[in-house]
Amino acid sequence: MNEFDRFLRDYDKDASHGNDEVSRVARHVLAKLEAFLGLPVEIREERINDGFLWAMIASPRPFAGALELAWRGPFCLVGFEGTQPAGFEATLFLYSGERRLKQLLGDKDHLVLEYVIEGEEGSWRRCGWYDDEHDEWSSYNRFYDEPVE
Repeated sequence: MNEFDRFLRDYDKDASHGNDEVSRVARHVLAKLEAFLGLPVEIREERINDGFLWAMIASPRPFAGALELAWRGPFCLVGFEGTQPAGFEATLFLYSGERRLKQLLGDKDHLVLEYVIEGEEGSWRRCGWYDDEHDEWSSYNRFYDEPVE
């Protein structure tokens, strides 16, 4: 097991973690996200405080030619209760020409991905597309708009 996945496996949410250490682990996990997506990942904004990380990640530029596809969304360290190790979660929104796309059937508009430790190695997995039933993600309607906190 590599040192980054070991950090997540042994993560104690009540312990003090250095911001540099958390940042190094996040960079490793983001590199694995790039491989999982098959697309580059850019960090647009990052906040690390007392070992907790939140970042805004995005595709660095539109792709797929005239379709002008792009994606962005929050990426953060999440601590799981019980015996499960910590991991990361990314919530991604897909855009075309700056406007957020929704699935054709229903209102599922954001894809949730989780980085989890299973066995000896961490990996990304798709949790699925979800509805924005409480309109909590409305600040993400346009690609270049900054989310409201």
